[in-house]
Amino acid sequence: MKTAAFLMLLCQAAPATAVEACKPSAVNLNTARTAELARLPGIGESTAAKIVKARPFSQSYDLVKRRIVTTATYQQIRDKVCAQ
Repeated sequence: MKTAAFLMLLCQAAPATAVEACKPSAVNLNTARTAELARLPGIGESTAAKIVKARPFSQSYDLVKRRIVTTATYQQIRDKVCAQ
C-alpha cells in the first residue's frame, strides 16, 4: 500500500511531458470543436464530446491511455490528430 501511494505521489510530481507538434493539416485535440472531431474516422458525436470533456491532452496517444478510443480507432486517426 505504501508503495502504491509513493508511486502516485511520484507521478503527480513528475514534470509534464513535451507537447507534440501539430502538422498543418492535423486536428488539434485541445482546440478542435466537437463537429470537427466527429468527422474523424471512427469518431462520432459521442466520442467527440468525450474528447472535449477530457481536455487537455499532452499527446494524441492519451486518447488510448484514458480509454476514450480503442487502439484500433487510434490507428485510424493517429496521423490526422495532434495535441498541442
